[in-house]
Amino acid sequence: MKKCTKCGITQPIRFFRSYKKRNGITTATLNECDSCYAKRHRDERLKNLAHSREMDRKRYSEQREETIRYQKAQDEKHRFRVSLTRTKAPSRKHSGVGCTATVEEVTLAFAGFCDICGISEEDSGKKLHLDHDHITGRFRGWLCHSCNHAAGYVHDSPEIARKLALYLEGK
Repeated sequence: MKKCTKCGITQPIRFFRSYKKRNGITTATLNECDSCYAKRHRDERLKNLAHSREMDRKRYSEQREETIRYQKAQDEKHRFRVSLTRTKAPSRKHSGVGCTATVEEVTLAFAGFCDICGISEEDSGKKLHLDHDHITGRFRGWLCHSCNHAAGYVHDSPEIARKLALYLEGK
């Protein structure tokens, strides 16, 4: 049993917050019970809420441009690794196979142009997409936004793509 220094109620020790080391051994307990501790922290948070929000807004506005520049630099520095990682995650989510290529293979295959239509990354205004077979996981190449979506719309089926081409040719 322990007496709370705030409310003065004597309670079992389990109602007092304790500090533990990594091995799980209790090293100390607070002198105020859990309910007094929670009330004190809630009151402090509410008292400082407006100030905290204002400081967060100020910090965000001061660091926003620097943060954006840094993030863009990091994305560009690790571009192929990031593309490969992003390609693996959604495929597994949709019960497909993630890309099995290595960062080196993907980097060597990058020429800066779409493998289907040949538009450059600069002309399209968007980064090229890493394309892979969702059944085998084999890396196929780099595609622009439009070609990547077109491949998806025909469900990666060469037969449907041929029929689409014949339709567009008017045959």
